[in-house]
Amino acid sequence: MSDNAATYAPPTVRDDFLAAIARGDSVMLAQLATNLTGCGNPLPSTTCVELGVPVGSTYGVAARRIVDQAAER
Repeated sequence: MSDNAATYAPPTVRDDFLAAIARGDSVMLAQLATNLTGCGNPLPSTTCVELGVPVGSTYGVAARRIVDQAAER
């Protein structure tokens, strides 16, 4: 998906994604990530650091990383 096609997820979906990260809920995280791969909303910088993505990344960047990591398992 190109940057021009980015979508913006509702706050509740983004909050659920952050909560799943905080809980370490890999099942919920994987489910949410598949729907956020094109999300252009900026990810909180603390979450960027926690996930090892560059500060300023989007939820889409983090979601793609999570989907890729799940596929490697």
